[in-house]
Amino acid sequence: MMRASIFNISAPFPETDEILLFNTSTGALISVPSGVGDLVGRLTTPGGAIGDISPATLAELTDLGFVLPDGADEVGAVIERNRLGIADPNRLDVFILPNMNCNFACPYCYEEHAPSRLDEETERRIISWFETNAPNYKVVLLSWFGGEPLLSFETVLRIQRRVHEICRDAGVTFNSHITTNGYLLTPERAEALCAADLLSYQITIDGPPDVHNVRRVLKGPGDSFERVFGNLCALARADSRANIKLRVNFDATTIERIPELLEMVPKDIRPRLHPVLERLFDQGHLFIGKSPRWIAQKTEEAYDAARRLGFAVTTTPLVPERLTYCYADRESQVLFTHRGDVFKCTVSEFRPDQRLGFLDDDGRIVWEGTRHQDWMDVPALDDDCMSCTYLPMCMGGCRKNRAESGHAGADCTLPFAALDERIRQRYAAQLATSVQSA
Repeated sequence: MMRASIFNISAPFPETDEILLFNTSTGALISVPSGVGDLVGRLTTPGGAIGDISPATLAELTDLGFVLPDGADEVGAVIERNRLGIADPNRLDVFILPNMNCNFACPYCYEEHAPSRLDEETERRIISWFETNAPNYKVVLLSWFGGEPLLSFETVLRIQRRVHEICRDAGVTFNSHITTNGYLLTPERAEALCAADLLSYQITIDGPPDVHNVRRVLKGPGDSFERVFGNLCALARADSRANIKLRVNFDATTIERIPELLEMVPKDIRPRLHPVLERLFDQGHLFIGKSPRWIAQKTEEAYDAARRLGFAVTTTPLVPERLTYCYADRESQVLFTHRGDVFKCTVSEFRPDQRLGFLDDDGRIVWEGTRHQDWMDVPALDDDCMSCTYLPMCMGGCRKNRAESGHAGADCTLPFAALDERIRQRYAAQLATSVQSA
């Protein structure tokens, strides 16, 4: 006996009078004539009986994961993939916060900025920790966060160079990323960082100048847009290896202004920029009266505009290759603050009394009681996940939310509220490619 996968979803494609079928576990996408809606109905009834299907059609649907033998445990397979991702022994993810200062005073920021810096002793301990641990992995990913990390530019560059050297000497693949507001990322600094193999950047511009300058507010006089925009453009032209994410935070009143910003970007660098559009974090009151579907559709419209303008739109892919929901799910991931305290999640207050551990004089992590184990013991998935169509593309939602409230949160399915729009976009792109190659 065969049954329908619980991960099947459908979307109409009126342009060709077809229905699209997509499987969130295998990533398979096929089209069928709209006249076989009864078959589509059976395939999108989780665990439902398939009924009469020709042997050839059944074989194709089975090969693509839309249909499975009755005893197949497709949820168990996803759970196992998640477990392997959490326990991956090959990859080391490290975040360093060299300070909690910031030269901006963004009204929506959740961080409490305070004068701080990573001193020489803490730097020595971090380097010692890398010397001991980095050679044990195949890949090391070093991410810089803050505060504004470039307020500690010399420290960042020094540690960056040394960790790169450690990995090179050990034959370990090294990748590095920085999240910065971009104001201090002058062309000279960008050149030095790229030379030290810091090649991945996320820089935030929240819209055209009149929007950005009231959202990304400098401490002190003046506006930030012109300088951040100029530094972003200079970085894109300076080193072809740089991978640049253009982060745009939006609310219900600004999301439709995103294309204005995108049109300002010079055409020659648009293919170098990857737009990342995110609703303002923890600002639900700014979306009152707007449904998750409305938010998701407007987001997809903005991504469509970015595609038409020539940007490298690679976010929200329809490829279910995710292993974990978040970096902080992974066992081999740590975050070091400027004090040498150890945390997991970047969305934290970073109070010493809440740390999971700290670096001792020898550069070893000393865990605070069972706090680290308690974090790892929080279930990655809950009961609702086991019957969720989006499980393979989500992998359970926020562990921090689960630790604090026992559930991933009310917005768990928000990223998929317009998944049908993304499916149609992918199919339309496939049709266009077919026509061009014909």
